[in-house]
Amino acid sequence: MDQEFQFLVNYRLLAKEGGSLFWFMPIDYFSYADLVEVIKSCPTHSLTVVTYYDSVVSLLELIQPHVKQLSWIRLGLDSKEFRYKAGLIVTLILHLFV
Repeated sequence: MDQEFQFLVNYRLLAKEGGSLFWFMPIDYFSYADLVEVIKSCPTHSLTVVTYYDSVVSLLELIQPHVKQLSWIRLGLDSKEFRYKAGLIVTLILHLFV
C-alpha cells in the first residue's frame, strides 16, 4: 500500500464523532483534493496541525470548512532547530517509556 493511500485510510479510521485529531508536520506527498474528500466523509471532528513552515496554509484553507474546529500551531523554528529539538523530544520519550 502506498503512503498516500495508507495515510488517507488511517485518517478516516481515526476520525470519530466529536473527536480531535493531532497532525504533526504534514507533508505533501498526497493530493490535497483526495485529503479534502476523505475529511468531508468523516464524522464531525476537530483537527490541530503543528508545523514549523507556512506552506501548509493552502491545505488548511481547503480543509477548514470540513472540520468542526481547525487549529494551527506554527513553531517558531527553522528546519535545523526543529530537527535538533525533535531529536531531544524523541530521546526523552524513549527514556521515559523504554
